[in-house]
Amino acid sequence: MSISEMLKPKFSLKTGEGFNFNYPEVYVLLLSVALLALYYEFSPTAMALFVIISLPSLMILVYNYRRPSNFWTSNAVVVLLGTVIGTMQFCVVIALSLALLIAVRIIISEAENRAKLLMAAVITMVIFYYVSITLSGSKIDCDKGFVPPTILFASLLVVLGHFWFFYNKYIEHSRIAAQSKGRLSTMVSVISKLTRFVPQQIWQPIVKSNSEVQVANKRAKLSIMFSDIVGFTELSDSLSADNLADILNTYMEVMTDIANKHGAVLDKFIGDGMVCFFGEPNSRGVRQDALDCVAMAIDMRREMRTLRQKWRLMGFDGV
Repeated sequence: MSISEMLKPKFSLKTGEGFNFNYPEVYVLLLSVALLALYYEFSPTAMALFVIISLPSLMILVYNYRRPSNFWTSNAVVVLLGTVIGTMQFCVVIALSLALLIAVRIIISEAENRAKLLMAAVITMVIFYYVSITLSGSKIDCDKGFVPPTILFASLLVVLGHFWFFYNKYIEHSRIAAQSKGRLSTMVSVISKLTRFVPQQIWQPIVKSNSEVQVANKRAKLSIMFSDIVGFTELSDSLSADNLADILNTYMEVMTDIANKHGAVLDKFIGDGMVCFFGEPNSRGVRQDALDCVAMAIDMRREMRTLRQKWRLMGFDGV
């Protein structure tokens, strides 16, 4: 989200419909030309400036009543501000006040448009400065009276208004970011727990893909391995529940690691047995899937010798 979108003030009507207006500088423009016309007793030059500025400003007010900010409207506002600055022949207080508004408008615009807006403002100021010098033939005395401080005060209000909206948007986005971080942590925790019970070939595509998960039927050639512990039923009659659970957990943990190493899908545990298969979702061909399945089974039998030796030393013989 760009800074201009973050600074967007939003108001609510009684009907529940919202409208946006992102150019409070226009109000300063209307105030400025109205005060200048009044101060110069509605002279032809002041009235010409009033018409040139007020008509486009009113059009901007109407056009942006329900529309987001855009480059062309921002460019029009900057050009109007530059017109007043140049026409008033860079009067110090007025020029600084309106230049401050131009600077704020450039800052909150898109990065790729800032140089264009700055160039438009400078060119407009220079053109209307020379037009004003040519028409009036002398330097305008505009640093006295109530107009400059009033325009300065209005400009500062607009700047503070932008800052206020920016601050509120920053607080809002910080709150949303904190909530998103909390939800993300919860999601990671849930996924970490689910991975202990769901084969990685199943949960990894779901987590990594943004596509919708669908349940569908499909025919496939699989190589399936069933295994269980020989003599486990007889052994369970002579062992305590704690020892029995320790043996079973050790066996399943080791066999699960071997299945994952060979790329098998661990379908389920059935008591002391387990079911694994090859061929879906990532098949290497029917023959290779079968060879992988046999290689996994051989590794499991080899590892079982190590486990039997370990259990025999612990006093659990006959597994």
